[in-house]
Amino acid sequence: MYDRRTSAAQGSLKILEEKYKKWLWRLPVPVDTKLREASQMGVPISLIYPQSRGLYVYQQFLTYLLDSEVEDLSRREPGVLI
Repeated sequence: MYDRRTSAAQGSLKILEEKYKKWLWRLPVPVDTKLREASQMGVPISLIYPQSRGLYVYQQFLTYLLDSEVEDLSRREPGVLI
């Protein structure tokens, strides 16, 4: 999780972007106490804090992954599963 308030997090993100830019997701997952609270309660965050920042970023990432998978599948030859 990324805490934009700290210089250590900002410096670490900068280094990661310099070395691994093409492999990084564009949005760092922010520190969000609501994620921790939901985890402690054993409840999906989407049920108790549907407007949380952390949930938004995870939803964006999931959409990206699913869209990428669909795109990859469309490039495969018919009948090829792997």
